Amino acid sequence: MNDVKKFLLQEGYLQINRTNNFYKLNHDFYMVVYLQRKSDGSLYFFNVGIHPRFLLNTTNDVIEEVDCALRTRIGTLSTVEAERKEELGKLISDLHQFSVHYSEYKSIFNTNNPCDLAHQHKILHTFSITQVNLCRLYVEYYDFLNNKDIALLFANYGLSIVPKLAVIPKKFFKEYVKLNTMLS
Repeated sequence: MNDVKKFLLQEGYLQINRTNNFYKLNHDFYMVVYLQRKSDGSLYFFNVGIHPRFLLNTTNDVIEEVDCALRTRIGTLSTVEAERKEELGKLISDLHQFSVHYSEYKSIFNTNNPCDLAHQHKILHTFSITQVNLCRLYVEYYDFLNNKDIALLFANYGLSIVPKLAVIPKKFFKEYVKLNTMLS
């Protein structure tokens, strides 16, 4: 794994507390690469998380991949030396393409119509995120932009699609609507 760690450090990633998490600020997103070792030790999973910078409390926040708003696995890396070199080249290329593609808010937040969320198949599939959680990110994004009208549209839409048993998202949407309709 030293070759991967060395590469990540050369690319500007910083290691988080001697873990297998490496992060860097990538324009609008905080990006974390996590090298997760399979329990039998035969390979490593190459997990990537991105987190909108507007959700970080301070510029000193350091979060691990598991805490990122959007997470995915971009590949695996064998511990067998013969297989490793080819896999490593592909993973490095995939990581580079991923970080270039998902470096700006518009790569994720590309609509102002809540009904379009149902058609965000690429984002929903790539990051294994639910439509409800993606809707919440949109509320927070438009709130960050100080566009309360569109944020309210997404919050109301979130209330209409949230499952009855999903208490935490429902509470978030209700509180956002209540707070921002009182201010209007």
